[in-house]
Amino acid sequence: MLQTLREKPIIRKVVLTAVLIVMVLGIGVGVTAVFSDLLSGGSSGTGMSTGQGWAMTIGPDTISPAQFQQEIRFVSNEANRQGGLSGADFQALVKRETVQRLVRRTLEVRAAREAGLTVSDREVSDSIVSMPDFQRNGGFIGAAEYQRVLDREGIDVTTFESRIRDGILCEKWENLVRAGAVVTDSEVDEEMAHRNQKIKFDYVVVGPDKFSAAAQPAEAEIKSWYEGNPDRYQRGEARRVKYVVLDTKEAEKQVTVSDDEVRKLYEANAEKFGGTFDSKKDEVRSQVAFSKALEETDRQAAVFKANIKAAADLDPAAAKKGLKAIDTGLIRREDPAAAALGPEFQNAIFSPTPGEAAGQARTTTGSAVFVVLEAKPAGRATLDEARADIISDLKKDKGRQAAMSAARQAVAAAGSDLEAVARKLGASVQSSPLVSKGEPVPSLGYEPAVESAAFAAPLGKIADPVATAGGSVVVLKVAEKTSPEAGANPAARDQVRTDLRHNREAELLQSILESAYKKTELKTNEEFIRQFGS
Repeated sequence: MLQTLREKPIIRKVVLTAVLIVMVLGIGVGVTAVFSDLLSGGSSGTGMSTGQGWAMTIGPDTISPAQFQQEIRFVSNEANRQGGLSGADFQALVKRETVQRLVRRTLEVRAAREAGLTVSDREVSDSIVSMPDFQRNGGFIGAAEYQRVLDREGIDVTTFESRIRDGILCEKWENLVRAGAVVTDSEVDEEMAHRNQKIKFDYVVVGPDKFSAAAQPAEAEIKSWYEGNPDRYQRGEARRVKYVVLDTKEAEKQVTVSDDEVRKLYEANAEKFGGTFDSKKDEVRSQVAFSKALEETDRQAAVFKANIKAAADLDPAAAKKGLKAIDTGLIRREDPAAAALGPEFQNAIFSPTPGEAAGQARTTTGSAVFVVLEAKPAGRATLDEARADIISDLKKDKGRQAAMSAARQAVAAAGSDLEAVARKLGASVQSSPLVSKGEPVPSLGYEPAVESAAFAAPLGKIADPVATAGGSVVVLKVAEKTSPEAGANPAARDQVRTDLRHNREAELLQSILESAYKKTELKTNEEFIRQFGS
């Protein structure tokens, strides 16, 4: 759960300042309750509910259902604008990010109050009325119009203004923490050297297949490898589904397309089609027919689905319609067999609508109706299930070990002669260009282990062999090193100092929040939260 405190991109856009909250809403905002409080001398609430209804508790703080619903609306709006996910995946992302934001903001608000920080009603008011979306002719649009905008968006005024208050409070606290981030000149010098040093090296690559083991691993080896690598051989959730498809091509034979429909589509998309209507009308007609066929297969599938009250109903209903019922067997989302069904159908299989006996989704060939016959939760594969992968990994590992042993023997015998190492290993010497840290090397790509060895190796001396992520072994010798003098570029030094300070600020914030989270008990009302997706 500590991941909830990480600075993910979607989180960083929203929770800390009032300005970013405007981005989440996609609308301008202003003040009403705060105005009333200012006029009456009162104070708006903290936004933390202490009533009986609850969605989450974060230590002593309670998040009400209304607060959770408002937050999930904000997150959903932002996620919609970012795009990329849909269906159950979208629901899961929004729900997860909502929980993460609420946890982080609550912890920050609590830390700010413990530090003695406060936010006045005037600060809240000034922040809101200055938001550009609610400026008209250089002034605030007024409390009444502000109220109408929030009502139109379904946003509770008190909850919204509490978010503004908390955002300002969090910003004050973060600024207080950031003030403690100090970067020394020596740290800047060290980072400058780290970033600007370049090296050129010669190297020999030995693949694990060159020394691959032909013999089948013994059963004891297989078992020992499996038990010694408990984090490997994880498998995603598996489902067995039976489905029928209402074919789009068959539906095309049943639909009719009028000349008016063809001309209407062409005229609406003339620029996209290009050419004259007469030259493109057959292509346009084909598109209209396909769209109508899709609609028809969706309609037929919906009618078919309505008759499926239980999984056992699919086979007789398919036989009655002359449709073939297909059994997928146990498949996982990541399997090629699942991907071949099409993304919409694949997502639907693993995210069926609760309470429905059958699901419906488009496939690559039409509209499908399906029932889930069996579900196997995600987890580690059994020894037998993972056997083929284990044997492959064992052979690769033995090949890597043999290549490493041969490389070390060759280096020991060759002194500083890399060509002699290459001959001994039956390989050739290759050369890198001048590269900085983080740059890939042609034919090697970016290999952190190779980079570390190369930058640490003395000039002209063969470094100890290193293994790559892919299992190859690399022997290298640094041919050239360059490093500009520290302080040679003032602008670059300023940028380095800024980068280091930002990193240190983030580390300080993260460490404080993680420490606070470890001391905080988090509870969620699963019965309430479940309605927002699985």
